Amino acid sequence: MQNNIIMDAKPTDSSLWKALKQVWPVIHDNEYWVVGNGKTIDAWQDCWLQPGLRIASLDISIPQHLANVKVCDLLDNNGDWIMNLVNDWLPVDV
Repeated sequence: MQNNIIMDAKPTDSSLWKALKQVWPVIHDNEYWVVGNGKTIDAWQDCWLQPGLRIASLDISIPQHLANVKVCDLLDNNGDWIMNLVNDWLPVDV
């Protein structure tokens, strides 16, 4: 749920919706994504880093050999990022 949707509660909205509006900053500060094993999450097309952010929408060129990878394909057997797969092309801020 995007922050602006919650923040646009109207006076005629339900009391539950208004209460969510009041606590949304606390919810937002404590939210997190559960990626699981990453086998079903498309690394480039799915929004898994933050709501609304798809890596494919960024102004970067994804190497052809990585075009169809899942998040799990970017991790080693210990669950750590395989940095040599992403260091050369993924922006540092991502």
